[in-house]
Amino acid sequence: MSTKKSPAGRRQRVLLTRRERWVIPRWPPLRRVLKKILADHGVEGTLTLALVDDAEMRRVHQQFLGEDTATDVLSFLLDPEGIHGLDEVFGEVVVSAETALREARKRGLAPEREVGLYAIHGTLHLVGFDDTDAMSRRKMRREERKYLGMYEEE
Repeated sequence: MSTKKSPAGRRQRVLLTRRERWVIPRWPPLRRVLKKILADHGVEGTLTLALVDDAEMRRVHQQFLGEDTATDVLSFLLDPEGIHGLDEVFGEVVVSAETALREARKRGLAPEREVGLYAIHGTLHLVGFDDTDAMSRRKMRREERKYLGMYEEE
């Protein structure tokens, strides 16, 4: 991964696709936070964020990872170096808005906050964070809280 830092928003673009009807995200602040994650980690390029329903998520999960289940978020790294600029898609994050809505209701949270958390989580995976062991999970959660706080402040 490139270690060169670029100013937030200068060489990063985030595009949203909605293929569901459950949650309308707070798009301008979420877009800014996702761009900041990319910039903070020296990534240039385009990130796509797709909001889907559980059926679509299950299809994507099966097609690309062989798992016949819906999940909350998937991320796909398409340009591992993240140096090809805005014309290249660096990665894609797929979020189940239906799962976000269900989980938000269970926990008494706003659905757009849960969508934001999933989008942030998926983007952090793309820039190199992982949550496969206790130490990496702590680092990931700390970063999630930092960026989620930025999202919620706006």
